[in-house]
Amino acid sequence: IEPVVFQYNPSQFQIMSVKVGDNVNQGTFLTEIQTAWKRMYLTDFLVSSWFANDMYERYYPAEDMKIMGLAALIILAIAVMGLLGMVIYSTEKRVKEIGVRKVMGASVSEIVRVLSWNFMKLILIAGAISLPIGFVSGFVLQKIFIFHSNININLMLGFFISILVIGLSTIGFFSIKAALMNPVKSLRSE
Repeated sequence: IEPVVFQYNPSQFQIMSVKVGDNVNQGTFLTEIQTAWKRMYLTDFLVSSWFANDMYERYYPAEDMKIMGLAALIILAIAVMGLLGMVIYSTEKRVKEIGVRKVMGASVSEIVRVLSWNFMKLILIAGAISLPIGFVSGFVLQKIFIFHSNININLMLGFFISILVIGLSTIGFFSIKAALMNPVKSLRSE
């Protein structure tokens, strides 16, 4: 680290940063700041003022948010394709077991439950781990960064429920397809 000299010289101060709560009225707040400025600095004028949200909207336009949303959609599609591959592999591996269960009198709902329970258990465990981690990390990031949005636990639960529904529909489709398959085809070589 190179040597650094810090000098306290109030005559060179040019910017004042004030952190306020989210529920502050911007117009009233600006008036109070201008009044306080005039009281303390009679000869200097308050040249300009801005809110951090306005600067955020200026430097991070909505197009960036659209790109991030598209990236999240691509990531979700890749995850669903991975889940789809695992479900197809698992059902193909258990074709003979499904045939034996059907011959022994198992209903379609029992076969679907047997095939889908392991995957649903993994999704529920992932949600139980990721929701608290996401909430805590969001809270920590909210304290670190100036530009942030409030943490919404309902939104997080909504995302988890949508992932659960997508997973259920993917798993359910192939499990029902495997359960409705003719057991003679899978047991023909036995």
